[in-house]
Amino acid sequence: MMQFEKATADDLKDICSIIRDAAAYLKLQGVDQWQSDYPSEEKISEDIRSSIGYVLRDEGEIVGYSALIRGEDPTYPGIEGEWLTDSHDYLTVHRVAVSARYRGRGYGNILFSYYKGHALSEGLTSIRIDTHRDNIIMQKLILHNGFRYCGTVTVSDGTKRNAYELSLR
Repeated sequence: MMQFEKATADDLKDICSIIRDAAAYLKLQGVDQWQSDYPSEEKISEDIRSSIGYVLRDEGEIVGYSALIRGEDPTYPGIEGEWLTDSHDYLTVHRVAVSARYRGRGYGNILFSYYKGHALSEGLTSIRIDTHRDNIIMQKLILHNGFRYCGTVTVSDGTKRNAYELSLR
């Protein structure tokens, strides 16, 4: 049985393992994303404490992780390009990772389905996400799930990320 729910402190070890596996996979793909101490265990703990960390479970096992944040992302107003909507109240998706044991089995698409349901249940009409310019696998997943490329944003470490939005109207 599949469940998408808020992460708890008891999930931290498994989430961090998934994040480390994802970082290693990105490195193998030649993507310079998550190759420093981001996202750190402390960042994931902060997500959990702030009630923005979510896990996808299948038969009780954590197979994926994401941070879902409602409201304006501080890096998004400076987009080089244009968002589809002018809303300041949208769902932002960060730190998407699927367990190495479950990669390639459609769990990424399942996560995106839950993002849409979550946004709609919160009365939101838009979802935004960004990813590294070299993270082709994530870009394909984002576009496959109906998002449109909107431009680039500059994140806190000064690097540019491709930015996408899905209008739910």
